[in-house]
Amino acid sequence: MSLIQDIATDEMALIEELKRRYINEITPKMREDDTLWHRFLKARDFNLKDAEDLLKKHIQFRKEFRIDHILEEWQPCEVLAKYCPMKNIGFDKEGHPIVYIDMAADTKGRLYALQI
Repeated sequence: MSLIQDIATDEMALIEELKRRYINEITPKMREDDTLWHRFLKARDFNLKDAEDLLKKHIQFRKEFRIDHILEEWQPCEVLAKYCPMKNIGFDKEGHPIVYIDMAADTKGRLYALQI
């Protein structure tokens, strides 16, 4: 595990056990995250049963709200599409997009229009 430093051997054994139990239920992207397993165990003080329950809830939440597909499926509402000028102007050194958003163009009107 490249991102996790100084893990005790008993903690590593718990991580491997949790990984073995849930490797088929999570997405490939979640599988690649070395720190995922450690975070769930650490959040429950390395209690395997509690960490399992937390991971089950997390997986259910991701499926229910389609978190893994949100970027492909989400469409902005008409107000945002028409009246919120944004422009991708490049990428930073780490590859993250840099977006310019013109906030001077009737921000108050856009907020009122977005209210349901």
